[in-house]
Amino acid sequence: MSDTRTDSTSDGPQPALLDDYLEKLRDPADKLLAAALRDGTFRLAVQCSRCGTWLVAPSSVKRHLGPVCARHAQAQAGVA
Repeated sequence: MSDTRTDSTSDGPQPALLDDYLEKLRDPADKLLAAALRDGTFRLAVQCSRCGTWLVAPSSVKRHLGPVCARHAQAQAGVA
């Protein structure tokens, strides 16, 4: 039989036990990501939709275009 470790006064497992259970299920890559988020060393990077270069600047990430490609796109839009 399984041991659910529930308190008779509650409807489910204790929060600390639930955290322990979820920690066992967590993938090692998820643990690394969580540590990077806690440490502030995580940076979101996306690829430029025009040239494929990796972008990390917040404004570039938001528009999915690097600064050079954004200028090229503006120039093409002005010509067309």
